[in-house]
Amino acid sequence: MQKRSLSVILSMLIMGVIAQSGRAQINGDELVIDNFTTGSYKVELSNGSDIKYKTGSTNTIVGGVRQTYFSVSQPTTGGFNRSSVLDIREGGPMIIESGLKAYFGIYLCYGYDIQGNTNSLNLKLKQRGFNRFRINLDSSDLEMGYAIQVWDKNNNRATLFGEQTMKDRYSPSYVDFPFADFESGYPNPIDWDAIDFVIVLFQSGSAIGANDFAVTSIVALPPQIQ
Repeated sequence: MQKRSLSVILSMLIMGVIAQSGRAQINGDELVIDNFTTGSYKVELSNGSDIKYKTGSTNTIVGGVRQTYFSVSQPTTGGFNRSSVLDIREGGPMIIESGLKAYFGIYLCYGYDIQGNTNSLNLKLKQRGFNRFRINLDSSDLEMGYAIQVWDKNNNRATLFGEQTMKDRYSPSYVDFPFADFESGYPNPIDWDAIDFVIVLFQSGSAIGANDFAVTSIVALPPQIQ
C-alpha cells in the first residue's frame, strides 16, 4: 500500500501554513536529518515546479535520500516573471533566492528511496533521548512560512508550524520545534519511537515574495543541548 502520497502531504502543509531502511546517524549528541553537505542540486524557475531525489551518506541525510520539491508561482497581474533559485551546494548550505513577486514553496522529504517509493526511517527519537528538532540558519532576510511534519509507522501524523520571525537574521541563528508542542496527531497521537517520515516546509511569507535565506542543517537534539 502506498503511504503518505506527495499530494496529501503538500495539501495538508499548505493549508496549515496559510491558516533498505536507512539507519539514522547520530553525530555526537545530535541526530542529523540533513546538513546539505551531500546531494547537491541547483534549479532556477520562474513558474512551475521541479522534484528531485538525491542520495548521500546517512551521516549527512537521514535514510540516505532527500526528496526536494521546489515550486514557484507568479501573480496573474502585476508580476515581473522574475526567477527563483534553489541551490544546495556541495558542502552546503541550502540557499533560496526568490525573485520579486515570485512566491516559492520547498518541501524537503525524508523517508523515500531513490526511486521515489516510501522507505521507512524507523526513528526511535524519544528512546534515544531527543526532545526537539532544530533548523539552523546562516541568514534570512524576510518573513516566511515554515513547518515540520512527522508520520509514524501507523500513518499517524503531527505538525508544528514555526512562529518565530525569520526576517532580519543576518548572523547564524536557529529555530526549535519541541516534540511536546506538535499537535496531538491525526488520526491518533504520534509515536515518537516509530517515526518513518519527516517533512520540512519553507514558503514565501512576505507580500512581495523575494525571500533570500540559507539553511545549514536540520537536526534532532536532546535536552542537554541549548
